[in-house]
Amino acid sequence: TECGAGKYSDSVEATAESTCDNCPEGKWSDAQGAVNSTTCTACAIGKYSTTAGAKNENSCETCATGATTSSDGSDAVSDCICGKGYMGPGGAAPCTACAAGKFQDEVNKQMCKSCPAGEASAGTASNCTACAKGKYTQSTDSSECTLCPVGEIASGTGTVNCTQCSPGKEASNDHISCEDCSPGKYANFPDVKACENCEIGKYSSQQSSSCASCGSGKSSPPGSPDCP
Repeated sequence: TECGAGKYSDSVEATAESTCDNCPEGKWSDAQGAVNSTTCTACAIGKYSTTAGAKNENSCETCATGATTSSDGSDAVSDCICGKGYMGPGGAAPCTACAAGKFQDEVNKQMCKSCPAGEASAGTASNCTACAKGKYTQSTDSSECTLCPVGEIASGTGTVNCTQCSPGKEASNDHISCEDCSPGKYANFPDVKACENCEIGKYSSQQSSSCASCGSGKSSPPGSPDCP
């Protein structure tokens, strides 16, 4: 007599199903006439089965939301532990998603970790994301990064403190680089953080930190590159 699904026998003299062994808890088999235990398939990671002799994969139950297992072939609901991005009492279910600004990159943990300065997370995170170029955050537990202030840039990722543009320059619209003030304009951080037009009667060349006065008897409209 062949062993039915969920069972196997490595005895060549097996003559009745009663001589067949069950696949153990945490495994299943839909094979007929199995002659060894290798036909028993382990429940996938994140699932478990308390049934011996299970005949199909449906016997494997899924751990609760946010929970997983440390390996395949789990045979008890107690094997379910909180997965990455989650926390729970003793590291087990019920699991709660990490809040925005926090993360958890390990399983089976009862607390989430804080994102460091220069990084942020929107929640349910297994890691924090470095601030993109042009943005920064000085705080821990940040849920998002902020565009650098006027006159300052972040040329790299993960910025904690933005960099001031040098005199005669202003931040690009994306705050990734500093750009020269055009003729007729000037900037001088921190008093003038973005390029401004020279006043009436004054002028400037490119990348100027101040405007020069027109000579005697000459004048110019605002934003002039020279005095006519």
